Amino acid sequence: MKAVHILIDGLRDDYEAVLAEMLLRFVDGVKDVASIRSIHLISVLFDESVANTRQLLRTLRAAGFSAKLYRPQKQLTAAPAIG
Repeated sequence: MKAVHILIDGLRDDYEAVLAEMLLRFVDGVKDVASIRSIHLISVLFDESVANTRQLLRTLRAAGFSAKLYRPQKQLTAAPAIG
């Protein structure tokens, strides 16, 4: 199993969030979908041997959503002070 987070620009209301979730649930291999509309994020748990990230993004884009994979930025830690 693999989990990915997808950002959808303009996920404006509950209807769009439910529609995006439903579209992803119809992709073979998808096990679970959860959306957090306030931050325009959808999390998808899927079986890597059946589905892949490209399929998920393609499904959303085909329906008119502007979707991209969420990749958190690594936080830089400050170097320790010398002396």
